[in-house]
Amino acid sequence: MWVAKNSYWKIQVATDVMISTYNGTEHSTQNSYSLVREPLGDGRERITMRTGCNNIFGCTTRPDVAIRSLYDYVTEDTGTPPPSE
Repeated sequence: MWVAKNSYWKIQVATDVMISTYNGTEHSTQNSYSLVREPLGDGRERITMRTGCNNIFGCTTRPDVAIRSLYDYVTEDTGTPPPSE
């Protein structure tokens, strides 16, 4: 599970459609995560991630890096090519 391996914070909610961690302590640079799975029809799904921290200077992991890491994890076994940029 990507969240368990990549989050400093413990998982607070884990259901079939949502996984979220606890929010960070004041001034922490450690990212918290919230992932939601949405059905799109025709057997397709979309996973949306929100990430952030409680530090005005920035987080340990930039959101774009976390999103790419999750994408790589999800598509690793499927052989799905990355979206063209």
